[in-house]
This record gives sequence, structure tokens and C-alpha cells, in this order.
Amino acid sequence: MNQLLEELRESFDDEDSRYAYAEAHLNASVAAQIKAFRGKMSQDELASMVGTKQSGISRLESANYSSWKVETLRKLARAFGLRLKISFEEFGTLIHEIENFQQDTLRKRKFAEDPAFNPVAIESKPPRSEIQLPRVPDMPHDLQDPPEQPEHVERRQNGNLTVMPPRGSYQDDLDRGQRLDRR
Repeated sequence: MNQLLEELRESFDDEDSRYAYAEAHLNASVAAQIKAFRGKMSQDELASMVGTKQSGISRLESANYSSWKVETLRKLARAFGLRLKISFEEFGTLIHEIENFQQDTLRKRKFAEDPAFNPVAIESKPPRSEIQLPRVPDMPHDLQDPPEQPEHVERRQNGNLTVMPPRGSYQDDLDRGQRLDRR
């Protein structure tokens, strides 16, 4: 059984601890994404693109900040050439997010480089950002080391077993999204 799951199972029995942990991960994740997607752009440059001050960008890049506004996140997404996705998730998905929270997962393609909409786009990931990711305090798992990739993922739902291939290419992700849309 996954070591992280075992460690969280006990602490997640307490509702306040469960939500505090999830919120700390969310805060750190949002801050890391903003910092990574800003890349070599200065905080001043990004601030002018989204209509705020440099100090506002600095605040947003803090793992301790949690008062973002959806409209500000939309403006940031536009400045980065990306879309904003907000969703409600089960607590079980947090484990996968924590284990896969690493610099490589923060590389996203701008619309012009997205092969789904631009067939001539190069099928490579954008260049690696030169930043170091902030670490969420008191995380029981080293988020910087990539986890081993399982050969398949098994899920049980309503007594049925579903075996899925591991996450792979960008096209695999698109195919899964299309299957989910049809449900």
C-alpha cells in the first residue's frame, strides 16, 4: 500500500486536519504554478499584464497566501496563454496530486504551441523553468523526487474493477478527457 496514503489515512480522520492539509497543498500548488509560468518575466511585467502591482504578484506567489480571486486567476491564465480549471475533487485524488507535484508537471503549452489546436506545433514540452519549487511545510513525502510509474492503475467503483494504462502522452490525456465528456 502507498506509504503516503497510510500516513494520511490516520491524520485525515480529523476533519480539520484533512481540510488544512488539502488547503495547504492547494495554496502551495497555486503559488508554484504562478511562479513557474511567470518564468523569466519579472513580477512587475506580469503585474502590468493583469492590472495589479508587483506586490500583488509577490503575494500570489507565496505558498501561505489563500485569498485569490477567480477573476485574478483568470487574468493570470490569460497572461500565461493558458486556461484556468477549477474543480471539486475527492480527497483520494490528493495523493496522486502530491506525488506528481514536481517541476515537470508545471510545464504547460500556450495555445499557439498546443498540438490539439495547432497541428504544426512541435510535440515537445516547453523549456524547463529555472525556478525551484516551494515545498509545502510538513508534507510527509518528498515532492521533488518523481514517483515510480505503475504499469497500470486499478480502480474499484461499485464493485467493478477498471484497469487503466498509466498516464502517458499529451494525446493520451486528450483521449481520456474525451471519454469523460461522453459519460
